[in-house]
Amino acid sequence: MKLERPQKQRTTLWNSTRKNTDADATSAPREGAGKTEGGVMPSVNHPPTILIIDDNSADVFLLRRGLDQLGEAYQLEILADGAAALQFVDEHRTGVREPNPCVILLDLQLPEHKGLEVLRAIKREPVLAHIKVVVMTSFASPKEEAKIRSMGAFCCVKPGPKSASGYNELAAEVLEICKGAPQPGLV
Repeated sequence: MKLERPQKQRTTLWNSTRKNTDADATSAPREGAGKTEGGVMPSVNHPPTILIIDDNSADVFLLRRGLDQLGEAYQLEILADGAAALQFVDEHRTGVREPNPCVILLDLQLPEHKGLEVLRAIKREPVLAHIKVVVMTSFASPKEEAKIRSMGAFCCVKPGPKSASGYNELAAEVLEICKGAPQPGLV
């Protein structure tokens, strides 16, 4: 069975109640939803927003399932390619888009623009530079890992597609990033 890729230039928003809505990437977010202070998890009234930039819907599904199993409130925003990610950066730079996610999970191998290009764009923008970025990959050379770390991001080898426990651990680490705790498990 082949999984369908989400439509380009669209954002899928998920919350911890498993209710999803599709929204145009240019639409304004709900007032107060997912706002962060310096990239740290907001109060209970405002669940953290986690941004996933990944074209693999199976990875997104497994991570979302891991987050759901933790039982904590969150909002998940999904961008399916590098072009949508660069548009996200541009919209934050120009003030069209708020709020900021508390963490960005970025696939290294994206269609249209590679993950390193997107990471550079995120780190170059003052309004986004404080956000923790976890670059996910099935394989990264030592040179790529060093480059990722030099740009202030974590590098994480994606759990295998049959490793639900690996995605559960990643989900827990992501929420810890949102809470501002140190991340010993991420390389």
